[in-house]
Amino acid sequence: MLDVEEEPVLTAAKPEVDAVKEDRSSKWPVSPWIFLAVFAFSMLLAAGVLSYRWAGTKKAALPRQAENIVPSVLLSINDKREFLNDFLIIIKDNKGGDRVMVLDVALELDARRYPEFEPNLAAVRNIIYKTIEKKLANTLMRPEGRNLLKNEINAELAGLLGDGAVKAVYFTKCMVL
Repeated sequence: MLDVEEEPVLTAAKPEVDAVKEDRSSKWPVSPWIFLAVFAFSMLLAAGVLSYRWAGTKKAALPRQAENIVPSVLLSINDKREFLNDFLIIIKDNKGGDRVMVLDVALELDARRYPEFEPNLAAVRNIIYKTIEKKLANTLMRPEGRNLLKNEINAELAGLLGDGAVKAVYFTKCMVL
């Protein structure tokens, strides 16, 4: 008789364990912790980018608002303001085309000279209209041109009302269309 040894039962069960390992390895080729780490890193990166962009827009908005702040002007007791609104003036541009200027004007007047202003309101509006009508649209689009226009209006009004009657000319609305 030959002695034949049989393999232990444990080796027969080993292929089943390998089958289970093969199923797991085909389901997760990489550890699930790596997927979790990559997902967490992606979420943190996205949150960082969004917060940086949100904070960047908040910082950019502040200087724009600060540029538009105009210091207030104190009026003395002897000063009065008169508002002349709704000027629609057709002016020419460099090429000879027509443009429309929409304008509101505020005049700072000497209160002692105000009685001379009130009866001449139509003449004052006419002077402002005629002075602006002579200008080209391209010069009025620059701040220097508008400042020059204010000085010319002030000089013309001084001829009508007398020197010192109009202390300053302001444009409260000025658009060239």
